[in-house]
Amino acid sequence: RLKTKSGEWKWILDRGKIVERDQDGHPLRVVGTYLDITERKQAEEALQASEAKFSLAFMSSPLAMIITRIADGGILEVNPAFESMIGYSRAEAVGKTTPDLSLWEDSAARQHFYEDLREHGGVDQREYRFRRKNGTILIGLLSARLFILNDERMVLGSVNDITARKQME
Repeated sequence: RLKTKSGEWKWILDRGKIVERDQDGHPLRVVGTYLDITERKQAEEALQASEAKFSLAFMSSPLAMIITRIADGGILEVNPAFESMIGYSRAEAVGKTTPDLSLWEDSAARQHFYEDLREHGGVDQREYRFRRKNGTILIGLLSARLFILNDERMVLGSVNDITARKQME
């Protein structure tokens, strides 16, 4: 970073090469370039700040949250609420698929969910039945959105456990 005459800070990418040295090896002539990359650095910082906010919201949400690949249901990330609600630790879930863990009680419902997701880009507050690690059934309201990560379609899903409410009804 360099400070300009006006007091403004600029990010500079510089490249240089010594083209002539004296007899003792000290540089006499250097050629090079300076490129102002301030806008690029600001965009990177804004992206990092945005990612940090998303990560904080994801990890601290009281809803079970999961990020999966739409292509195969591969799990990329889960939050602590998922771990406590579903029973699988992050280490047990990440790298597996939702079918590997038998998370959906009904595979036809899973297929219908993914069809709706592909067609509409998201679903809101849909009631589904999920299987916990211990085999018990959880009734949840699922909301999900498609998004692109590294040129691949992903799903961000959140589940609100309504099992107790449904049992009371």
